[in-house]
Amino acid sequence: MTIAYIFSSQGHTVLFKRGKVILPQLENDTHGVEVVGCFPGLYAALAGNSPGQVITL
Repeated sequence: MTIAYIFSSQGHTVLFKRGKVILPQLENDTHGVEVVGCFPGLYAALAGNSPGQVITL
């Protein structure tokens, strides 16, 4: 499975999750899925939306 992390919060919470949980698992090859990216928000091209429009979840 391939995933991308999209963090809904910012600041220390994101840094903690990424630095203390996700990255060590990726480095040790124990995460269980292929991670293609970690993003602080979602930028996507969707039909009918302008390019680069921020999509909020």
